[in-house]
Amino acid sequence: MPQIEKSRQRTWYNAGAPVNGTSGTFANQAAKGALLVDQTNATLYINVGTLASPTWQSIPSSQGGAFDGAAVANVANANQGGGIVLMHRLDIADAATNDVDIVTVHKERLLDAWLVKTGGAGAAGNTIQVKNGATAITNAMDTNVADQAVVRVGTIDDASHEIAAGGTLRVTSTKAGGNAACTVYVETIRVA
Repeated sequence: MPQIEKSRQRTWYNAGAPVNGTSGTFANQAAKGALLVDQTNATLYINVGTLASPTWQSIPSSQGGAFDGAAVANVANANQGGGIVLMHRLDIADAATNDVDIVTVHKERLLDAWLVKTGGAGAAGNTIQVKNGATAITNAMDTNVADQAVVRVGTIDDASHEIAAGGTLRVTSTKAGGNAACTVYVETIRVA
């Protein structure tokens, strides 16, 4: 059955891995870009070939096929498959100087961090800093800003930006006055 242009394609189902080629699984039925679910192995495939000769590629193919968590596995140097970015959100209360800690499950490398001011205006001397345990990873972000302002880190120390599995990702809030409330976002990837 021909696909109607700009219509939503159906998802195809198969018991077992699909076969490629002109006499393969759903040849002359599944258009390029069609999705197929292998119900036996719980693996998702996409047709990267043609309607007449499907070529089924597992998603994510670069991570070994099935959705088994491999897509969020460690990201090696110069890998071709890429990796999933992890995001940690930490709500910082308007309180005295304090640390907010997350114990990491996997080894993670910090890529970026920023904050969104969520309370009233800050005061001179108010800062947020991301750390690996007690060791600073980022510069101190100035939170002497108005409510809803976004502040990004300016530096990342590559000597301390990898937090070990079971290590402590720490956000230190220093309050000198005003309102210190904000939400901090820390972006990381898993590394070996």
